[in-house]
Amino acid sequence: MTLRDRRPSDFAELCEIDRLCFPPGIAYPPQDLAHWLRQRGSFVIVAEDEEKQKVAGFVLARKQHGSSGHIITVDILPEYRRCGLGTALIERAHERLKRMEAQRVRLEASVENASAIAFYQKLGYQIVGRIPRYYLDSVDAWVMSKELT
Repeated sequence: MTLRDRRPSDFAELCEIDRLCFPPGIAYPPQDLAHWLRQRGSFVIVAEDEEKQKVAGFVLARKQHGSSGHIITVDILPEYRRCGLGTALIERAHERLKRMEAQRVRLEASVENASAIAFYQKLGYQIVGRIPRYYLDSVDAWVMSKELT
C-alpha cells in the first residue's frame, strides 16, 4: 500500500469510494467533494493498492484559519478496513496539518457510529460537542477534537 497525494485523475474514484462508504444523503455528491477540494488549505491523501492498481481509501482534510485543522472525511473500502489503513491515513493527515502549523484538529462523527467513535478515541480524539441533526437533518454528530503535538 502506498500513501500519496491525490491526483486530478483520482476524482471519479474518490467519489465512488465515498458513495460506497456512506449512505445516500451522507455521502458527498461530486459537486460537494469538488467544493471541498477547491478550498484553500485542503488536501487529500490517497492509499493506493499498487498490486490491484486501485485506490483503497483516502482522507480529505483542511487547514482552517488560525491554528485549527479539520478532517472532513475518511473513506476506506470495506475490503481494506481493520488493517491499519485508516490509522495510517489519519496520522499522515496529522503530520501534514502540523507542517501547516495547525495545533489542533477536529472532525465530526455520527452519534450512532460506535465503531468510528471508538476508532477516533483510540487515536486520541475527545468528544467536545454535539451538533443536532447534522446528518440527513435527523442524526446528531459528535464534534471530536485532538491536540496535535
